[in-house]
Amino acid sequence: MDSDPVNTSRDAVIKAFKTFAFRIFEVSRDEKITNVWAGSTEDEERGRALYLGLYASDINNDTIIRECVTSIRTVFRQGKAQFFEYNITLDGKATRFPIKILPASYSSDFILVIVERSEVKEVTEDRWRLALDAVGDGIWDVNLQTRRIFSLPSGKRYSDIRKTKL
Repeated sequence: MDSDPVNTSRDAVIKAFKTFAFRIFEVSRDEKITNVWAGSTEDEERGRALYLGLYASDINNDTIIRECVTSIRTVFRQGKAQFFEYNITLDGKATRFPIKILPASYSSDFILVIVERSEVKEVTEDRWRLALDAVGDGIWDVNLQTRRIFSLPSGKRYSDIRKTKL
């Protein structure tokens, strides 16, 4: 018995996206969520329990899905991928959700909403050094808790501050 080429193709596509996606939604032309996948089994089960069988335009408790509805309609109408990013604070951490809405390569009756998730990292001292050295500007800062002065060599030329004890 031959395997269904559409499902084989879909499985290969989803397997590839699952390597980096937080969650993947398959949405039909009538905007119904027909499948949900995720990187972990637990999250996949949770996503299916929350979204499977619902219409994207009817989901009011999930801002990301609600924001996707216009792009879902655009992808079906134009056949071109849409990209945007949603940024929120979760558990006190800045979190970004890059979202890709793509025509499904295995069927013109579906689109895929690929949601990635990453925490926004704080800018480190090394990154500051690289950025400021690149533009030739300087910076200095005082941490009153540790009583340390952070200064780049180029920042010293902009101030008259001498090294003193705090």
